[in-house]
Amino acid sequence: MSSARTLHTRAGSAVRLAAPAGVVYGLLADVGCWPVLLEPCLAAERLDVFPGGDLLQVWELARGRVRAWRVTRRLDPVRRVVECERRPDPADPDVALPAAPGVCATPGPALTPPAPSDALASPLRGAPPARVSDAVPDRAVRAEEYAAGVVRSVWRVTEAGPDACVVRLERSGAECVGRGRCATALRREVRAAVRTVARAAVSWERWDELLVGWEEGVVLGGPPEVAYQVVAEAGAWPDAVSGAVRAEVAEPATGVQVAVTEWAGRPGDGGVGVFGSVRLAFAGAGRVVEKDVVRPAGLAASAGSWSLVPDAAGTRLVRWRGVLLDPDAVLRQPRAAADAAGAGPSQEPSVDARAAELGPPEAPLAVVRDEVRSWLSRADREVLALAEWRAGSVLRHVG
Repeated sequence: MSSARTLHTRAGSAVRLAAPAGVVYGLLADVGCWPVLLEPCLAAERLDVFPGGDLLQVWELARGRVRAWRVTRRLDPVRRVVECERRPDPADPDVALPAAPGVCATPGPALTPPAPSDALASPLRGAPPARVSDAVPDRAVRAEEYAAGVVRSVWRVTEAGPDACVVRLERSGAECVGRGRCATALRREVRAAVRTVARAAVSWERWDELLVGWEEGVVLGGPPEVAYQVVAEAGAWPDAVSGAVRAEVAEPATGVQVAVTEWAGRPGDGGVGVFGSVRLAFAGAGRVVEKDVVRPAGLAASAGSWSLVPDAAGTRLVRWRGVLLDPDAVLRQPRAAADAAGAGPSQEPSVDARAAELGPPEAPLAVVRDEVRSWLSRADREVLALAEWRAGSVLRHVG
């Protein structure tokens, strides 16, 4: 039945979840939640909407590389089915990430992006060992489509009792040469994709508690390109932003950055929080998006963006950030007795203060939410203030 023009690769995987079918379908359908809830997704945008579906542009980490895809989706909320066709974006950077600058040479976590796992109809990298690929329906993939990198996916969510469902992914197409290798990789990648969605859905009952998102911005009184330069050049922040302890940035390709930043005032003990981020800078659009693949304990996920937005008052620089708390890690974190030791909120407690703490009380989750938001928002506002001042100073100098 096979021919020189046909490559048979197909795979599928299913899992039963303790979550309502509508919640899981919503996770698959709502592209806005992917960067925070689905670890492998760096960024996702809806480019167009048509009856019954949409066109997306998605950036992800695939096998340690930053990739961009165009994904055409058809959504059926009644049957809870999402059909996707994915192909490389014309502007696909396809760049391998280098080791984070300076991280491996110093104590602390190395910036090791999670192994790819194409979880959501298109790009959603998984978490632990996973990979990117798709599973096949019940038809062969033509050689022309294979060569063009076309991948088709079908997600199906079916009820399996009260607050339970079965999620199944079928995918066709492969990203390697060799039928045997493709079949093996495809099976592994499809299983990883399903696990990614399962991990995201497991805490669905606590999303209201664990998800924290906010937006803030400033109106610029000068050239917006100056403000954009401030947010795009994170490596210069420690010289001008008080809370930034360290920032090192590598740019393996134009617009693709790997950054390691350290921020003072970490919640709980007032220490330094380390973030390892993949950043995508779009100078033409005045936008920088970022995903933290290394985060301080207590943060299960963190993503954000900086955008120049025209409005009636002129041009605003807007910062958006979304965070998912890890409740287990949060409740295990020691609460430093900084006040007892005379240390300020942004200082490391003394050795005596740490020794005096015998089993500090756990902070309620609501308190941790407020502390995390206050810490990260303070850092964001400092960068916004710097961008506002730099843009305004251009006109002051001209005047």
